Amino acid sequence: MNLANKRILVIGGAGFIGSHLVDSLAEKSPSALYIVDNLFLGSRKNLVQARKKYPSLRFYKKDATNSKWLRGFIRQEKISVVFNLATKALGYSFDDPEDAFHVNTKIASCLLESLRLKEINYLIHFSSSEAYGTAAKVPMSEDHPLLPHTPYAAGKAA
Repeated sequence: MNLANKRILVIGGAGFIGSHLVDSLAEKSPSALYIVDNLFLGSRKNLVQARKKYPSLRFYKKDATNSKWLRGFIRQEKISVVFNLATKALGYSFDDPEDAFHVNTKIASCLLESLRLKEINYLIHFSSSEAYGTAAKVPMSEDHPLLPHTPYAAGKAA
């Protein structure tokens, strides 16, 4: 997909993987590049390189589980491409399983509704091999049975 001149949103873009994705996206000449991250796992420091490459990068410290805000933001900014990396990690899911599951499912559901209503053109949703559980066969492919064993994995599978 050519990302030049696209209005791009990266949810969870201040995290380790997300910030490296943002670094790469900054080189693709988007017309706008937005980051939404609540900084639960991420850090503004992770965006230093991206800001050098793309000075007009816009960062919002927001909770993307607020569906009303997120959908309004998508419509207001005329976002065309969304990368969703938002999550609360495996360890956290043992401390607060309901919240970990909620983050993984609520944001995805909101973005799928935006896609269905054609508010966005593309959704790239990141998951985890945790959704598949312990490998029944190696290598695991996408047709591997879903056997999540943790609240985090159940949220990713959902």
